[in-house]
Amino acid sequence: MKRWVRWLIRLSVLMLVVGLIGLVALNRLTYRADVEAVAVLDMPEVHVSRNLIRLEPETHLGNVIIYQGGLVETEAYLVFASVLRDKGYRVFLPKMPFNLAILRRDAFSSIQAAYPSALPWIAVGHSLGGATLSFIAADDRMDALVLLGAYPAESVDLTHLTIPVFSIFGERDTVLNQSTLEATKPLLPTHTEFIEIPGGNHAWFGHYGEQKGDGQATLSRAEQQQIVINRIISQFE
Repeated sequence: MKRWVRWLIRLSVLMLVVGLIGLVALNRLTYRADVEAVAVLDMPEVHVSRNLIRLEPETHLGNVIIYQGGLVETEAYLVFASVLRDKGYRVFLPKMPFNLAILRRDAFSSIQAAYPSALPWIAVGHSLGGATLSFIAADDRMDALVLLGAYPAESVDLTHLTIPVFSIFGERDTVLNQSTLEATKPLLPTHTEFIEIPGGNHAWFGHYGEQKGDGQATLSRAEQQQIVINRIISQFE
């Protein structure tokens, strides 16, 4: 066997090993949905496909698309989604490659194309999911943008947006970079509503347990999420 062929085989094996190690590392770092969230999958109004989880309400008041936080399982937002569903909103949870929304940021437009609706489209992004939505907010047809423990990417300018924009974060969120949160405020429209949840933290926007480096919340997970839901609903009443 020629020397270059042997080296090519060795290189291929090395790349395969490195790739497998990377996948194992990502799997170990992923925040798993808790039991309460996973249980929502058994509800009849929940429809699961390869790339999407969809919750259908009895009557439609609007549509919500949720982009998950980085390395957080899609299913971790099912409890939050089910409450919105009970309020009359059709909710979509796109499944992202390796649980990283940035790798499939066009999911919003793909869902709109597959499920056309003249009712409001509300984009909700947690952490990295919020930053990802900021890349497409200027181009995609959304009727509101909700950033949860998130801020826009520093390379975008959303000051021209006329839709409602909400930046909602917990008082005790020590995962969110507060300096960057302040520095990126000028990238959002002047009508952006900034809401600090007293006693809230970063992980309580989903159902995946505690997050490394996060502060200790002094309110329940349900209370924190209800504050977000109430603000979304009141905007479109």
